[in-house]
Amino acid sequence: SGCSGCHEPGSSIHAPDLNRLYGQPVHLADGSTVIADDNYLLDCILEPASRRVLGYPPVMPSFKGQLTQDELDALITFIKSGQAP
Repeated sequence: SGCSGCHEPGSSIHAPDLNRLYGQPVHLADGSTVIADDNYLLDCILEPASRRVLGYPPVMPSFKGQLTQDELDALITFIKSGQAP
C-alpha cells in the first residue's frame, strides 16, 4: 500500500518510524500519549487525522475502504513484528 514511501528512513516524505513501534508510547499532537497497540494502529490506518503524531504534518491519507480486513490484519501483524519499514 506504499507505506514504506513515507515511513522508511530516508524517504522524501518524513513520517513516524514504524520499526519497533508496537507497545511503545506515542506522543500525539493534541498533547496526549497513547500506547501503540492494535486499536491505535488500526485507527492510524483508517482515520489518520484522529491520532496525529506530535511533530508530523497531517499528510497521511485514510485507507478506509481501500484495504480488506485480511490486509489490515496482515499490516498490523507486520508492524507488530518490529520489522516494519
